[in-house]
Amino acid sequence: MGKPILSGGTTGPEGSIFILAILVLMTIIVLVTLPKRHYGRASNAMAAPIFDESR
Repeated sequence: MGKPILSGGTTGPEGSIFILAILVLMTIIVLVTLPKRHYGRASNAMAAPIFDESR
């Protein structure tokens, strides 16, 4: 129904031009909402000695 570029034509809704906008929107939401991770940096908890050598 409707124009193939808007409705996806014979490929279904995956072929619609609107899927590009939806994927961009989902990517932005994921990038904004998920916490940032910094790999390769030691935190203070990791820098502390595991064994107490003062005994």
